[in-house]
Amino acid sequence: MWGYGGHGGWMMGGQGDWSWPFFAFHGIAHLLFWGLVVYAVVAAVRGRAGRRQGDPALELLGKRYVEGEISQADYQRMKKDLGG
Repeated sequence: MWGYGGHGGWMMGGQGDWSWPFFAFHGIAHLLFWGLVVYAVVAAVRGRAGRRQGDPALELLGKRYVEGEISQADYQRMKKDLGG
């Protein structure tokens, strides 16, 4: 019969000597894989958030222009000086 004796399935004792290390490695491999996936997603999200933040000097310059403190010519000149 299947599952009994030397010719049976490995879960029923046919070849059970090697199965536990295989399953232990399989479980560790899954944890490593999903850990890397989570790490990659977190790194990508942090990278986007870091790029979204602008230069504080350019933001202040834009705010001064919008509030009318400086003219358009001054704004363009200062923005060019700041590298924006």
